Amino acid sequence: MFKTGETKQFIETFMNNYNAEHGLKYDLVESDSVAGEFQILQYINSPSFKPPSWLRISREAAKSNQLQEVKNKNYALLMFFFSYTEIFVITGGHSYRIIEEIVDYDFGFSIVERLIDPNKTEIRSLSERGFVGIELASSRFFRSDFVFHDNDDFGKFYRGLEAFIDEKALSRLGVQTERKKLLVKGEAGFKIDTSINLETILNRISRLSKLLKVEVEPGFEINPFRNVRYKELSSFVVEPEKFRDRELESVLNEMLFKQYYNDLNSPKLDTEIFHPSLIEYLNSSVIYLQRGRERFNVNTNQKIYLKTLLRPFNVDTSSIRFDTFVEWITRMRTIIKNEDVGTEISDRKLSEWLSGEVEFNNTRYIKFENIWYTYSSNFVSNLNSRLDSMFERIDLIELPDWKSDESDYEEDYNRSLLSKFDSGIMGDTIKYRNIELADFISSNETEMIIYHVKNGLDRNLRVLQSQILNSAKVISEVRISDFEQPAIKNYFERVIKFSERNGGRRIGFDEFKNNYLKKDSLRFVFAYATKKKTTGKHEILEEIKSTKSSIAKISILHTYYTLKAKDIRMSISKIYRE
Repeated sequence: MFKTGETKQFIETFMNNYNAEHGLKYDLVESDSVAGEFQILQYINSPSFKPPSWLRISREAAKSNQLQEVKNKNYALLMFFFSYTEIFVITGGHSYRIIEEIVDYDFGFSIVERLIDPNKTEIRSLSERGFVGIELASSRFFRSDFVFHDNDDFGKFYRGLEAFIDEKALSRLGVQTERKKLLVKGEAGFKIDTSINLETILNRISRLSKLLKVEVEPGFEINPFRNVRYKELSSFVVEPEKFRDRELESVLNEMLFKQYYNDLNSPKLDTEIFHPSLIEYLNSSVIYLQRGRERFNVNTNQKIYLKTLLRPFNVDTSSIRFDTFVEWITRMRTIIKNEDVGTEISDRKLSEWLSGEVEFNNTRYIKFENIWYTYSSNFVSNLNSRLDSMFERIDLIELPDWKSDESDYEEDYNRSLLSKFDSGIMGDTIKYRNIELADFISSNETEMIIYHVKNGLDRNLRVLQSQILNSAKVISEVRISDFEQPAIKNYFERVIKFSERNGGRRIGFDEFKNNYLKKDSLRFVFAYATKKKTTGKHEILEEIKSTKSSIAKISILHTYYTLKAKDIRMSISKIYRE
């Protein structure tokens, strides 16, 4: 966290600035230098006597003047233990609030990761379930304040981990408490007991320091993502020189905007974009665009690119300057039409649609649903090791090449599949209860096979992931329901008519039930297309691992683990684009 030797200067500067900004006085208390690797700086705040904040309402309810002289005086302590590269802090009174903006919110997780044996079968199983929880763009899964005793799915996961904390590892830290009394929070704290003295604290800090230097086994990190908090984003960048006197959030957004701007002006089709409220977006049919008094609407059944949303305003994307581009996307508003109630919701700036990854000052940042996160240095190797494991368990399904005379649109490729399958149905853009169930449907002797196709191996796979998981949930429910329901028949009629118009053959509803819905098992095919000609598991695996998009990798893995939990098979298909 710190460069060698700068820790003491950091503490002194931080406390001086805090006193100046808040009109408080935390006085430095002289402390003996501590033998060993840690030294102490302690600050104590001694406020004047004053009535407590609750006294006024208490006096109003009292019958006499006996509360007239009530005053209190709350001392507060900040005790910093620092070495050349690390700082630990003990707080007393209300002083914990002071360090919130500089504290490491992954501290609790970092300790717990090193107290658990990741080689146990039960832990491996929990780890996989935990990874499923890294659902893209979901703050309830990315938040860093998990508590073991939460009652949601993640609380259950962490309670499972708690059961595998090694008491011998705890004793090596000097913790003699029973495991059931141990409170571990995924925040800044690791509360272990109360009655300890200075010698015990120093001993424990020394052991924690050594423990934190132990490498966590690749593939086992409890919480690799951390929400970049507002105070960090609003802090000013000191280096490099190019971004000096700029807030971090401004710098990160500019770097992300530059990626989209370069795509916009490249010969290839620019990157597809998605509204930050992805589920609302997928369930809508219309997005309204507004800038000043100008207002247009865009049908969400089509693929949406930045050019799609700028075109109605006659923006020349071939020659637009970067500063003008930023001005357009930050001033344009986008509003979703909610089909269920017919109202307009989710008024967002167009700039909030953009997501992706940047690297700044040797730190990786990733933006989902208009929220910035950082992720650990082990995360990429973690993803790749999980992909290795996944590829040992899945099948590859071959699909025809994407011919050069076909357009860039997935709908055209899906249409071409009708002539390649003896029995196939095209479902592209056809929705069942606002969910696109499939781009293409086929079957064999035992399986109903659902294909979802995406052009590219990039962050666009995130929407493919959402489509597959929504589709899996709905189709699983349909397969155990009454097939004669009007909604099912209506979907069938629309899909068959759509397939017929595109060259498919006409089939009856009974054939659809028997040859598709009533098959013994269900398989989803995660299909992506690139211009790299890869064949065989190893080549396809290496292509996926080498992509620069962590979002793409997470999407594939998250889909696999979620379908596996539902006992649904998943295959991958690599489509070669000529």
